[in-house]
Amino acid sequence: MMAIFGLKLAIDQGEPFFLELKILQEIMPNDPAIPKLNDFAQDGIPTSLNILMRFPEVAEKMFSAIEVSETDQGIWKNMIFKLEKMIRVRLVGNVEGNTPDAIIARIEYKIRHGDLKGAAEEWDKLPEKAISTSIQLKKQLSARIYAEKLLKEELSRILQHNTIQG
Repeated sequence: MMAIFGLKLAIDQGEPFFLELKILQEIMPNDPAIPKLNDFAQDGIPTSLNILMRFPEVAEKMFSAIEVSETDQGIWKNMIFKLEKMIRVRLVGNVEGNTPDAIIARIEYKIRHGDLKGAAEEWDKLPEKAISTSIQLKKQLSARIYAEKLLKEELSRILQHNTIQG
């Protein structure tokens, strides 16, 4: 039981957990969670706070990927487009709507309020250009969701097993 708590602590802190996973594997060699967590063990999984802190930079990249300057609109419109890129006002909060601005605002809001699954679902609604630009952070968010779910199930299974034996 201590091995799983050590693993949980390392994952919760966003630290690499290769050693903790190896210890768990020695104690419980047939545990189905071990191979699933192996991919993340070397580098760890960023915490929700780390993901949230990186999000504004990634959001800017998503906006840039979505926006396309139409160069044949003339000098005036092209200049306005460039000025708008320099002075961006970004929506924040639980904004309604299906525009990329609204979706990105909701993603950040949901990460900030601990609804990681909801944030991932919103992320999937973005245009492909925005998703491909932000794929690394999206994968880290998915890994965090997966690890938390897996650890919760694992702890529940262990506690249930100990209750039956005790």
